[in-house]
Amino acid sequence: MAIWYWQMDQLHSLTLSHQVTRFNVLLAHIAVSSPCAEQDLGSGLYHFLTNFVMAWLDAALGVKHGEDLTRDYFITRVWKKGMYDLVRWRPMQISRMKAAVKKLETVVPECTVSGEQFWEEVVNRPVEEHRKHGRVWAMQYIIYMERKAEGFKKDDQLRQADENLSSGDFAGAFAGLGVGDEAPDCLSEELFEREEVKALLVDVEDVMVQQPEENVPWMDPSAAIDVLEGNIDGVGDLMRTMESSFLIM
Repeated sequence: MAIWYWQMDQLHSLTLSHQVTRFNVLLAHIAVSSPCAEQDLGSGLYHFLTNFVMAWLDAALGVKHGEDLTRDYFITRVWKKGMYDLVRWRPMQISRMKAAVKKLETVVPECTVSGEQFWEEVVNRPVEEHRKHGRVWAMQYIIYMERKAEGFKKDDQLRQADENLSSGDFAGAFAGLGVGDEAPDCLSEELFEREEVKALLVDVEDVMVQQPEENVPWMDPSAAIDVLEGNIDGVGDLMRTMESSFLIM
């Protein structure tokens, strides 16, 4: 039950539907795929990221990596009890992240099959190929999901606009918002004389609420943007490695 409540929070969800999670998966793949990753990141962060990637593959795609390295293990043992959390971005930063991912799409080949078929093909590849190309295939899949999500978003917006225009709800949604000369029927002086209403119409002392401590993001949001924009040394080499490791369908 605790895991279910944890997953209800979009910032702690391992599903495919949340863009921030997908961005973190993409960055985690880049981080752990770099040369000397464990030495550069430190054992604690490296452990967090590798388990995060495996838990996401397990939860979102059903790709198993062993009994211990599952979603439940990551959430209860690594995530909730550890010091690291996912990276979060402000609205302007998210816009830059989207633009950077869009640029990555230019080197990722078009997917000619469904996401399910893509991973069926991946699962059937030899273990040696998984060790050599597995992380790039997951990164490739993230890019596919970004394309798919963008398409769904546009289709949904167009469908909603068509429904509003055809049903008249677009204009009807604004009806009745004008203020007339008479008091609204829903409010009256008698209503404000009720004890339960009076109890709400009092000054409330401004009390500082102690906020619960949060885990620190595993990467600085600005640095994450720099990574995807190619402003970090070594990322160019990674892109060349990616191009030679794509799963061509």
